[in-house]
Amino acid sequence: MRPKRRSKRSLVVKAAVAWFRSRRPELWLEKEHLERPTVYHDKAEDKRLAKAVARLLKAEKEKKAKQKIEAAVDGKSNLSP
Repeated sequence: MRPKRRSKRSLVVKAAVAWFRSRRPELWLEKEHLERPTVYHDKAEDKRLAKAVARLLKAEKEKKAKQKIEAAVDGKSNLSP
């Protein structure tokens, strides 16, 4: 029963991320949107969700960057010296 719960949670997270990305100002880069996730949101619920999704996306980016660095240090990366 636990795997179903995780998959439902995953679907909710994916939907929240899609919602957040769909509301990024047209000319903004993702970085700008993550720095100011609540722009153009008037409702408190929307602001809370936007902040939560931005925190999640930032944490995922940091984790990926850390993994790249660790792989490079361990010699497992194709990065140029």
